[in-house]
Amino acid sequence: MGILLVCVGVGLVIGIIIAVSAKDKFSAVFFSVGIGAVVGLALNIPFEYALPTRLDHVKNIALISMRNGNEISGSFFLGCGTVDEKTYYYYYASLGNGRYVLEKKATESAVIIEEDRSDGLLQISVYAIDRSWRSWVFSDILYKYEFHIPQGSIQRNFTLN
Repeated sequence: MGILLVCVGVGLVIGIIIAVSAKDKFSAVFFSVGIGAVVGLALNIPFEYALPTRLDHVKNIALISMRNGNEISGSFFLGCGTVDEKTYYYYYASLGNGRYVLEKKATESAVIIEEDRSDGLLQISVYAIDRSWRSWVFSDILYKYEFHIPQGSIQRNFTLN
């Protein structure tokens, strides 16, 4: 996130330099904002995937049950608005001593791995960005979620319309 803001800032500076030399200042401002956004996003792509990271630790959570589901949210004001839908994996995790907690993870941030096992496990790998990069980003921790479930747990159903 911090890298994105820095890159968009660099893009805005480039856009403003271009806008200063333009004759029509009003359109140049909009042009500079557009250039800033495009250049910032383009500069951000290599940083997102190339930041040096190291595996900090792995946390294993025993799964009791798991399912997928959708959440729909929206906002409306004066007849205009948006509706969003997001898919999650819902699961009950064991806290020990007969205590369980219902949690969820977004499907796009998790991987399901079917294995020859009888129990379920959520493996959370925590990666830390190297210290030399920490001043450039707001979040210096990256998470990788892997659901390890018994072979055959995923119901396969193909319906074509």
